[in-house]
Amino acid sequence: MFAGAVALVLICLATSAAAAPDRRVALVIGNDAYVHLGPERQLRNAVADARLMRDTLAGLGFEVIFVANADRRTLVDRLSDLAARVGRDDTAFVYFAGHGVALSGANYLLPSDIPVPRAAGRGEEGRLAEHAIAEASVVERLVQAGARVSIVVLDACRDNPLQGSDRRAVGGARGLLPGASAQGLFSIYAAGFGQSALDRLGPDDPHPNSVFTRVFAETLKTPGLDLKAVATETRRRVVAMTRAVGYDQFPAYYDQIVGGDVFLAGGDAASAPVARPTQPQGEGRDRVAAVAPPVAPAAPHETEATPAVGFAAPPKMLAGPLSDVQERALAPGDRFTDCPGCPEMIVVPPGRFGMGSPDTEPQRTANEGPVQVVTIARPVAVGRSEVTVDQYAAFVTATGRPTASACYTLEDGNVEERAGRSWRDPGFAQAGDHPVVCVGWHDAAAYAAWLSQQTGRAYRLPSEAEWEYAARGVTAAGPAPRYHFGDDAAAMCGYANAADLTLRNALAGRGPTLFVPCRDDAVYTAPAGRYAPNAFGLFDMHGNAAEWAADCWNDGHAARPGDGRARTDGDCSRRVVRGGSWVDDARRLRAAARIMNKPDDRSAIVGFRVVRDLVR
Repeated sequence: MFAGAVALVLICLATSAAAAPDRRVALVIGNDAYVHLGPERQLRNAVADARLMRDTLAGLGFEVIFVANADRRTLVDRLSDLAARVGRDDTAFVYFAGHGVALSGANYLLPSDIPVPRAAGRGEEGRLAEHAIAEASVVERLVQAGARVSIVVLDACRDNPLQGSDRRAVGGARGLLPGASAQGLFSIYAAGFGQSALDRLGPDDPHPNSVFTRVFAETLKTPGLDLKAVATETRRRVVAMTRAVGYDQFPAYYDQIVGGDVFLAGGDAASAPVARPTQPQGEGRDRVAAVAPPVAPAAPHETEATPAVGFAAPPKMLAGPLSDVQERALAPGDRFTDCPGCPEMIVVPPGRFGMGSPDTEPQRTANEGPVQVVTIARPVAVGRSEVTVDQYAAFVTATGRPTASACYTLEDGNVEERAGRSWRDPGFAQAGDHPVVCVGWHDAAAYAAWLSQQTGRAYRLPSEAEWEYAARGVTAAGPAPRYHFGDDAAAMCGYANAADLTLRNALAGRGPTLFVPCRDDAVYTAPAGRYAPNAFGLFDMHGNAAEWAADCWNDGHAARPGDGRARTDGDCSRRVVRGGSWVDDARRLRAAARIMNKPDDRSAIVGFRVVRDLVR
């Protein structure tokens, strides 16, 4: 049965001047017996998953409070116990495996004594919420406790157990709602928004734990991996394992971390912390079990031979300028900046992919075909996100580049060129970390040329082929989903700033409805990197701001070179734009979707990112 586990990891970082080793305290909860739900609503491996996480965290130096099949009172008491043990320089970790659900627009953990719903409706949701534990209240407890690092893992599945499913779920029938948004949070999900996660790889899989949890627990113990690398490596392995059995499960993470990297298993194999054992007290409702005996940290696991993205060594982050020796040593997944204020770049591996869309892809257009196999022969550095307002402002200040006096904007449901609009004021408020918009192709190319001059390295706009390769996040040619996270457009809201309900409602009756039903506060652009990245670690490849490519426009891929070069033939009075934006529906956000703009046209939905050739 596909009783999948979906995990949400929330990490709050605060700065600390203390150099002493921190104390580590964890609360681990596994609920698979629900006393008021029918036999089809009971879970098979929630307690087993919690035991695995208990033992894993014990080996990482955590004092572990363990409870199985906890009712609401027990959950409240154990959260209070955790908060009482945590000091300002400590690390707190909460793991919950069991049923969960979205009620009245928020995520809740379901205790073992959750009542059966009496009837559908808003009033009933409020009643059930009072019997459950809000995800937001868990996070708030840890923040108020003042822990230096707070980690919360919610292990659940997509389907709502209160709507006739026997799977674990956080979210409505369609899946998880986006988690709480706060500075310092880092979240990882065992499957993409709207996906279900596999409990096992098939009927003959003997493993007692869900696919995600078994991989996550093992990866968490690997010395030298920070939390971001744990998330990326977990995703790589889960994708490879599930695709091998014909299933598409794409874990995602959501990064709002502020501060340095966090290494739970130490920066190297010799630095893993030692657990502090306490007296065991057993398992069961209203019982607390303490830390298991310390175990040795796991050695790095072997990397499978798979076309999925992987790293031969833990990715690293370097602040430049880089020497030629350092640059030649960069590996896929490594990140760097060439100067303060320069875009953060990530190394994308070489590979092959099928560019374009097949005739059978829903919502495709003729100019996306025919599919052509393209080879990206060498690693290339790609901006992790679009160029931001602050980064572009530094360029304008340094060069005195004139600011255009008009920009196409969406106002009152109509797209119009408005005088007085520019990248400084596109018609809506932007912070410095939002993607810059209202910039033309020549503006974007000039920014890349300025970066090259400032750093002595070769920055440029991506070719259309490089852009699609980076967006898809695959390294082997063959059939690929419409989006980097899969084919389900309903999952878009976790990975992309697409058109949302707020905007759709604001424009109701003022033109065609082009919007997908996302629910967040990003009516226009959002901060770069706010949504989950793809397998290459790139943010906003779908949505937020559409992006200029280097190529001249051609009406298809029939004559496309197979080496990934930009096309300089065709109609150079028009240039390629890829990726879709905050105003676009799921059709425009497909990896193969392409539109054209005149190079001097500026639009409030179009920005850009840069790529950089690496020293060989």
